[in-house]
Amino acid sequence: MVERFGGRISDVLATTHFRSGEDLQMTIEHYVKLYNEHLPQRALKHQTPLQALHSWRVVRPKLFVRKPKN
Repeated sequence: MVERFGGRISDVLATTHFRSGEDLQMTIEHYVKLYNEHLPQRALKHQTPLQALHSWRVVRPKLFVRKPKN
């Protein structure tokens, strides 16, 4: 999944023109939020990464120090 994410972010960076470093940072932050909260992953049984973290927290709460968030 990490390699897939890296490939997707690489595609975004290669096909987008950024006016400033702030513009680049906002684009990356937007994509990370989209990826973690709205794109279901087959490897996670068609859940988003954030949904999977919440599910794992219910099953194994001792693994988490804090509540998962983006």
